[in-house]
Amino acid sequence: MKKILLFILMIAPIVFYGQSNIPPGPVSGHWDLAGSPYSINGDIYIESAESLTIDPGVQVLFNGWFKLEVFGRLIALGNSASMITFTNNSHYTDIWNGIQFKHTSKNSHMDYCIIENAYSKLGAHAFPESYGGGILCYNSPYGEIKVTNSIIRDNEAYYGGGIANYQSNLILENCTIRNNVAVVGGGVALINNPTTALKKNTIMLNEASKGGGVLLQYSNHDQLECNFIVNNTADLGGGMYMVHSNSGLCKNTIARNMASQDGGGIYFYNLSNPDIYSCNIYFNEDGVKSGSQQIYLANNSNDPSFYHCNILGGMEGFSGAGSATQYSGAYENCVDDDPLFKNMYNGDYSLTWANYPYDDHTKSICIDNGCPDNEPDPDKSCCDIGACCYFQVLEVPDNIYGEELQPQVFMAEWDPSFGALGYEIDVAYDRYFEDVIYDSRNVATNSIKMWLPEPSDMIWFRVRSYNTGLTSDNSQSWALLWVSLDENQADEPNIYASTSAINISIPQAADKNGQAWIYNTSGQLLGHYSLVTGTNTIRLGISKQIVIVKVLLNNKVYQQKLLMH
Repeated sequence: MKKILLFILMIAPIVFYGQSNIPPGPVSGHWDLAGSPYSINGDIYIESAESLTIDPGVQVLFNGWFKLEVFGRLIALGNSASMITFTNNSHYTDIWNGIQFKHTSKNSHMDYCIIENAYSKLGAHAFPESYGGGILCYNSPYGEIKVTNSIIRDNEAYYGGGIANYQSNLILENCTIRNNVAVVGGGVALINNPTTALKKNTIMLNEASKGGGVLLQYSNHDQLECNFIVNNTADLGGGMYMVHSNSGLCKNTIARNMASQDGGGIYFYNLSNPDIYSCNIYFNEDGVKSGSQQIYLANNSNDPSFYHCNILGGMEGFSGAGSATQYSGAYENCVDDDPLFKNMYNGDYSLTWANYPYDDHTKSICIDNGCPDNEPDPDKSCCDIGACCYFQVLEVPDNIYGEELQPQVFMAEWDPSFGALGYEIDVAYDRYFEDVIYDSRNVATNSIKMWLPEPSDMIWFRVRSYNTGLTSDNSQSWALLWVSLDENQADEPNIYASTSAINISIPQAADKNGQAWIYNTSGQLLGHYSLVTGTNTIRLGISKQIVIVKVLLNNKVYQQKLLMH
């Protein structure tokens, strides 16, 4: 018995994993988790007519300086809990040769992938082998190469340590590109492309001689929007290096980058004249004048235009041969003030507003100061400057209530709304607010007493809150039935409430064709009833609510407001 138990204990820790050995040559089909890890023993490629699909959680381990070339289609879709990993097999090698999309017209998509520890040949003339340490997109203008929600880290190349795009259609979105190294374009290199969309990426801690974060070279159609380009280093252009490029930049945060020579933020060289909107270019440094060189214009052929940007030192802080009297670009509606990042020393470049919604010194200059022509922020306020918007919460007024005080005078009330500095109220004779009595009347607090210019048997009102940058949606509409307008409330009929019921007492001599309508205070009809002589008891199944009872009897209207017990 002891021997059997000992044998069980000896084998218990042993877990058998699937492993697939992939020889050099073509690959296609489906790589699932059961076959993971996939051990790559030579250069592999997907032929132009073929596809390879890789499931979440799969590991692809390269046993040497081998690459995956994609001439066809690669579909590698992980998820946040199970990312797909492309890396070196540390038992065999320290590096591999990356993923290379070449001459493909197919659409590929990599989502929630990790691409790490890859290396492309150094040397400017080793073309295209020296491009794209982790990922290379080469001569693929007709297919769409999409990389989303992925991490590209610890890779190296001559051009584009993390990823290089050369004459290809690339979408790079919600990715982190960090700790990559190159001679030119430490994180990303975009060269001579038909179109590239870089959106909502974090490009940080990359190194290069030129363009620590991003290189743009002969790039006129790329779009860089809502990216954090931070904490990168280079000799020239710590954040970005642009040469012969006019690609637009919009809502990027370019901060705390370092150049050992010139251009801590952006280095412009030879005919680079992009339009730059709503960008936050701050706290970048260089080795010449620490903290001053956000923008470096290498010669007088560089005249980028800046609109609604926040730039440390303003235009007076531009450096290089093309600055000062040589600069002729547009510089409109730009500001220069501390962006009040939340915690930039720990990598948090979000904007702050400590005393929201009060417009005081705690509000970042970047909030609501972006270009009005740019797309509004998700909270529907004017766009902020930089990649991160400060989300302003503004509640729609709730628990709307109206009460008659006297003929033609009523009180409107509602709960206070978080984020509101005031309110606007609309009052109309109809529920569609076409026949308006008051339009957008300002209210300082969450109640108001209002007077009607002329009598009415019913009015409608609605409320919305506002602050310095936002106006909320309208509240629900409230209908107020005007009780005091009817002078026919004589001894007949007798309308009163008892426990959970409405009682309408009709005299014997009254018209036997009486009718009753019951409404709530929003004007919603709760019921329509025929009446008989004597006491009519109507049970609605409600309590502690105000209702309006309207009775038609002897061609007269009687109306009564009741509180249900």
